[in-house]
Amino acid sequence: MKARIHPVSIYEDRIVESIATPAERARLTPVAIKGFFKLAEQWGLTDDESKALLGDLPSSTFYSWKSKPPRQIDSDRLLRISYLLGIYKALNVLFEKRIARTWMTLPNSNPLLKGQTPVTMISKNGIVGLHEIRTLLDARRGGIA
Repeated sequence: MKARIHPVSIYEDRIVESIATPAERARLTPVAIKGFFKLAEQWGLTDDESKALLGDLPSSTFYSWKSKPPRQIDSDRLLRISYLLGIYKALNVLFEKRIARTWMTLPNSNPLLKGQTPVTMISKNGIVGLHEIRTLLDARRGGIA
């Protein structure tokens, strides 16, 4: 009998599917869309800001999603929403409610933002901007930044 090096987990191993698969995108889309519109409302985003955060989503598609969420969205938009939900969570861990709700739309003196609002920086830099804001907030949560 071999000795165990690591304790056995009480959790089952879970295979994480790629969001590139249609089945996984279909599974995640409803909650992603619902979460996005809730955070956009809480942050007080304009429709133009919301569309920009989703990668310059066309107006017709945006308003269609608001009235009747799609069954499945592309992996790029799912990734964007995932970043935004992570940012939302980090803001609510780091700050009290009022600041967490306004942080994304306030000019910021952090060298990363150079006086811009996080929404503006993300709108200009896309996925890279989302990643940078998420990394900044996660670093703050970890006491690094």
